[in-house]
Amino acid sequence: MRSRIIYTLSIFIILITLGCATRAPYNPLKISKEDFKSNIKTIALAPITIPEEVDKLKQQQIKVKFESLIESKFRASGYVIIPSREFADISERLIKESGGFFDPTTGKRDEEKFKAAKEKTFREMQAKFKADAVLKSSIIVRQIHFYKNRAIWDGVDESVAPVKAVERFFTGQFDGIVPVLSFIVGIYDLNDIPLYTNIGGIQVLKRLSRGLIYVELLPINESEILTQEEKNIKAVDIVLNPLLKD
Repeated sequence: MRSRIIYTLSIFIILITLGCATRAPYNPLKISKEDFKSNIKTIALAPITIPEEVDKLKQQQIKVKFESLIESKFRASGYVIIPSREFADISERLIKESGGFFDPTTGKRDEEKFKAAKEKTFREMQAKFKADAVLKSSIIVRQIHFYKNRAIWDGVDESVAPVKAVERFFTGQFDGIVPVLSFIVGIYDLNDIPLYTNIGGIQVLKRLSRGLIYVELLPINESEILTQEEKNIKAVDIVLNPLLKD
């Protein structure tokens, strides 16, 4: 939990912002692309947060995979990337120095201490690594509607029907709600002001299955969660291409 305490992405705020896409085309850039490219050269990665539903043994592998995908895209576009371990080391030290941010009795966070530690971390990243911005990212679970066995969300379209053709034939078509995974990225300047926020779908977490009496949604196999390379790459592309592609 070390750096997660300070640097978990503000998912609620970002999702509200992205929700505006239902009314007008969503623009993930909060400043012009030209200004971003002119002013941002070095980006520090904060550790990716992974939902607790994902097996803990896989979480580190997933973090390494997504960080590698992020680094590759930015470096191919000429940016300098500071690995998340540097960010994590600084934030862990500041947590220890502050004695923690949560009251042991009430469990409430001390907002002043939290804000001060965040500001110190940003300053240290700038002083030590010449960072111009911080990239915070998170994989989250969302509940979305599907129609006629198709789930469409955050730039992806995936079937919730059974994988085997014979099962699909006997299942039929249904509407409902299914849990899915999405990937969120926010890039912030050193005053913690958002420069870019975007979200991309990854995969569904349940599929339809026909029992003897009725059809139900059942969890996909654990081995399928965040292990399909093409889906992970597509999610990162959806999130970052509006910034990095001309």
